[in-house]
Amino acid sequence: MTTVLLTGATGFIGAHLARFLDSRGYAVRCLARKTSNLGQLPTISKKIFYGDVTRKESLPEALHGADIVIHLAAIRGEKPIPMDEYWSVNVSGTANLLEACRAEGVRRFIFCGTVGVMGWIEDPPADERRAINPIGAYHFTKARAEELVREYTSQGSIEGTVVRPVITYGAGDTDGMIFKLTRMLRNKRFVWIGHGANRVHLVAIENLMQGFEILMENRGSVGETFIIADATPITMDRVVHTICDALKVNPPVWRVPTSLVRKLAVMAVKLASAKPGGREPMLTPMQVDILTRDRCYDISKAQSLGYTPHIPTTTGLRRTVEWMRSQQLI
Repeated sequence: MTTVLLTGATGFIGAHLARFLDSRGYAVRCLARKTSNLGQLPTISKKIFYGDVTRKESLPEALHGADIVIHLAAIRGEKPIPMDEYWSVNVSGTANLLEACRAEGVRRFIFCGTVGVMGWIEDPPADERRAINPIGAYHFTKARAEELVREYTSQGSIEGTVVRPVITYGAGDTDGMIFKLTRMLRNKRFVWIGHGANRVHLVAIENLMQGFEILMENRGSVGETFIIADATPITMDRVVHTICDALKVNPPVWRVPTSLVRKLAVMAVKLASAKPGGREPMLTPMQVDILTRDRCYDISKAQSLGYTPHIPTTTGLRRTVEWMRSQQLI
């Protein structure tokens, strides 16, 4: 039986991946901090190792005897915290894990990155050959962590693969873009920003799980980077209308100029930075860009290895709304 160690298993993607791999017959291990909430992992045949990627001494026990590491742990988003904190987890933590894998003889290493390392796409769709152009501390540190995975792979220390998901959504997500957008639409607090004709590329959690397994098991993925997304992009207008249809509410009518909302977002970031606690602002310039820019990607490289996203985005969005309703979140 193949033993897989997951970092970040208590997050949205990690919890799904732990359950998915368990259902596929893998022996699942989870690296978690003692302060982590393990509530999303109640039913899998898991083994919990308490540790932290920022503490080298906590890693060898969890890695000993593992066949594959899937590294998901990271500080995400645009939190008003120092760059040092992002760097400690996203870069130094990845370096610690890579070094521990080398010491313990764990060869296969799957790194969960983000398409955000490529920055904004001026002429979509973008593929994996697009130059790195990260914006903000999160994307900058994830780009550097990708480089570390490639360096260790080129040295022969590991067999690394970089996975770059787009914005992920689905049952279990209580913090992502689609979750927040759905609640705003349900509570009639969403106002159109811009024209709504821009295209976004999302990935249903079920499609992402398939992508991880294919890249994890296919030798052709070693040393490579892969974008994982739903089969086709979708306009923001259609995203909003699909969610509203599922909610049985009328879509919003009022539209606000993008330039005005961006100014408000800059102010929100400044206000958040002035307060201790490290909470992400209610609105950020990056969130405005996500809602108004074209963000489309070419997934043909992953498809060449057998990736076939079966869940259409509109179906995935409706399923997400139904899950939120079943959990009384809307």
